[in-house]
Amino acid sequence: MKATPVPGVRQYAHGLPAHPHAGPSPGPRPRPVRAAKRWACLAGLLWLPLLAGAQELPVTPRQRLPRGHERGVMVGYGAGQVNEFRYDVVFLMAHLAVEMGRRENRPEGSSRFTVYLEPQANLVMTKNNDFEFGINVGVQYMFRLSPKVHPYLLAGAGPHFITVKTERQANGYIFSDNVGAGVCIFTSPGTALSVEVRGRHLSNAGLEKPNSGINSHIVQVGYRVFLRDLRP
Repeated sequence: MKATPVPGVRQYAHGLPAHPHAGPSPGPRPRPVRAAKRWACLAGLLWLPLLAGAQELPVTPRQRLPRGHERGVMVGYGAGQVNEFRYDVVFLMAHLAVEMGRRENRPEGSSRFTVYLEPQANLVMTKNNDFEFGINVGVQYMFRLSPKVHPYLLAGAGPHFITVKTERQANGYIFSDNVGAGVCIFTSPGTALSVEVRGRHLSNAGLEKPNSGINSHIVQVGYRVFLRDLRP
């Protein structure tokens, strides 16, 4: 039998009255929050293939700086400011690197230079859930501070595409310039956790107006797998 609505009493969808002390039903979550949670889930899925390859290098008596290629994934947060609002970004990027030079010319465990490639898809936390897509190419210098702690410096640049609209910077194709510093903390001879900070500048080299640029301060964490040297 269908329940008869009672004036002044909030009804559930199936017709039963709500609890008299129940508060207002929660509304939908803000779109930026939902999008950030989807980004976090995607980042977790990208870590799975790295965990599968975590035993690439044998354990040695002394922890040394691994040689050859490396791969990794990083997530992070960047804060900036444009004229109309805060430019907050959730970063999701891959890190692929190849060592420069011939390793036989340097002692095992010494510093190393790598050339890296970082494809990325980033969420800009606006009410419209804007995005950044792009790729960075750069160089990284890593040195051995202790058996498990290896700091590094990096610098890179690359083409990007942004959808956000602001009076400060034209959207569309743009260039990203990055400098940063971080540290790898090795959990085994072939795997490491990374923590880093970066400064980033977005602008389009005067191809479109306005071109005042967008600056961001970024903090990222990541996981890296150091592979065997693939060269003969």
